[in-house]
Amino acid sequence: MAVRQTAQRRQEITDLILNGKLPTMNTLAERFQVSRETIRKDLLYLEKQGLGRKGYGGAFFVDAIREKTLNLRLTENMDKKAAIARAALRYIPSGSALFLDAGSTTLELARLLRPQSNLRIITNSATIPHALVDSPSSVSCLGGDLRKTSLAFTGPWTLNAIRSFHADVAFLGMDGLDESGPCTAVFAEAEVKRAMTRSAHQKILLCDSTKLERTAPVAFCGWPDIDLLITDSAIDGALAEKIQTRVPLVIAGDQ
Repeated sequence: MAVRQTAQRRQEITDLILNGKLPTMNTLAERFQVSRETIRKDLLYLEKQGLGRKGYGGAFFVDAIREKTLNLRLTENMDKKAAIARAALRYIPSGSALFLDAGSTTLELARLLRPQSNLRIITNSATIPHALVDSPSSVSCLGGDLRKTSLAFTGPWTLNAIRSFHADVAFLGMDGLDESGPCTAVFAEAEVKRAMTRSAHQKILLCDSTKLERTAPVAFCGWPDIDLLITDSAIDGALAEKIQTRVPLVIAGDQ
């Protein structure tokens, strides 16, 4: 519970800053009913994540992690995302049950799955079911609280629904990496990703190379929880070698 509260508080602090508010340490301590020392540790943590810098009496963050809308992400790096989605097809057993996390790359994968007839596809995305409306495969939408930026369902309803399924493979998106593993910009979506990893036999990250060189506030699992990371051929060679010390790496186009 303490870890969850810390992650949620840090997410809320980040959201305050990205919404143009620059609260002081005293204001943050009062808002969250914690000590100034706790807030200082929060700000140092976010600073180490590369999200900004701590100023005198307050916090100042770069805008690099501002969450982009799904519609904007659908226009970015689409050649890379298409290649990643094609590579992911190799890891889908016939007749399997799949978690498809909400996101632009998983949406691309869903479009490739449309002709298949013997899959059980389970998703927290509001857009993926539309992409599969004429697919002969079974499609289950997890429901929950809709986040209008990412068009992802999150919250207790979503988490409870995930626990009622067991998937053969979970395909997960992410916003960045830190030393401990993949991370994302939003606490509520991190909870969903974490729940999917716990309810799936195999866990596969789908991530274009632009995200591999940045970080995000909320880690949703550790490297030992991930079986494979699929990215595109634009990945930096040194970074690829570093990632391969933590998790098997597939570079789309190199299979």
